[in-house]
Amino acid sequence: MVGAIDVLDAAGERLETAYIAQAPEEGKTTFLARMERELDRLRPRYGELFWLGLCDGAPDLQAWLEARCDYTTLDFYHVSEYVSESAPAFAQTPGQQTAWLEETLHDLKHHKNGAKKLLGQLTRKHEEIKTSEPASAHRSAVEAAERYASNNLERMDYAGNRTMSMPIGSGVIEAACKHVVKQRVGCSGMRWKRKALQAVLTLRSLYQSTGRWEQFWSKVQILRW
Repeated sequence: MVGAIDVLDAAGERLETAYIAQAPEEGKTTFLARMERELDRLRPRYGELFWLGLCDGAPDLQAWLEARCDYTTLDFYHVSEYVSESAPAFAQTPGQQTAWLEETLHDLKHHKNGAKKLLGQLTRKHEEIKTSEPASAHRSAVEAAERYASNNLERMDYAGNRTMSMPIGSGVIEAACKHVVKQRVGCSGMRWKRKALQAVLTLRSLYQSTGRWEQFWSKVQILRW
């Protein structure tokens, strides 16, 4: 698992990033405990900040974030995937599907009631095709998108996020999966045992985090002397 804690300025530019990478294990207990320690380290340094939690909507991660953040947002990219899968139910040709998808995602991102509008479209389409004969090939995609949007509606105010210069997507995590983990431990021919993998991931996270590599070596030097 990979997580990140970003500190942003008023314009939404990153001032500091701390990465946390955890080797596979049973559950997420260790990973979340490490995230907690990083939060405890950062909170006193920056005083009263507005904390935003952003994830893909997984119930356990969502609950963890809601207990520690002022506000939570559903990752826009994950919503886009669900909407994209349902596009063939709304338009016939590939060109029409692309046009519908672009307009729908634009409304979702920029309009205050974009999420409610999307959910309304999905609900009406679901009602339309669930009783159609023969059964619609797109029913499962529309049903999944409707359920996802309904379960996360209150976390889909993307226009509000943008107004406050807050992120709407977990791109920083997608990038971290590549440059913190994949580039270091996923090279051709590499094989890892968990203990060694975790040691490397911990060092890699320190190296990629803001100022943490230097902090690590200053602690090592102090301990040596």
